[in-house]
Amino acid sequence: MGKSKDLEVAIDTDAMRAVVRAVVEEHPEYTIRNINRELRTRLPQSPAVSQTTISGILDELLITTKKLEDAPAERNWDRTKQQRHAYVTLLMHELIFIAEAGINIWTKRTRGRAMRGRRAVRVVQGRREPNLTMTFAVSNVGGLIYHELTEGGMTSQRFNDFIGSLQIVPSFACVLRN
Repeated sequence: MGKSKDLEVAIDTDAMRAVVRAVVEEHPEYTIRNINRELRTRLPQSPAVSQTTISGILDELLITTKKLEDAPAERNWDRTKQQRHAYVTLLMHELIFIAEAGINIWTKRTRGRAMRGRRAVRVVQGRREPNLTMTFAVSNVGGLIYHELTEGGMTSQRFNDFIGSLQIVPSFACVLRN
């Protein structure tokens, strides 16, 4: 009795790739099992393939798993786009962005080299200088308007002094970043 040969069926991999790509674009939340079921539904004439094959096709198409983001359906409705346009045209005058950022200029490298079995040690001064705070105002029309650099953290008094130092025209809109 001889060995029976399996019947080889031609697989149209280009069609499978196209269907897999379409399924992923339509349903990015589908698992490999769901994609395989949809592939069998859309291409009933092609033979069943394993989940490993589907995984290989996804790899070939450079499709990876990522964190799924929910985008509200109304985000791109015409009405929403018109409302966005109206809002932007309302803010077409000059905007001033005010922000502050703490800066540690005493940063240092935390990795070092040493012989095997010995610790990498760096001798440093015993004290550290205070951090700096950079506060600035930037205009969407004129660029940098005003800036201050102070030692230490930001306080409400320092921030009030900074706002008082600005020469802001009342018609300008100010955008404060925390």
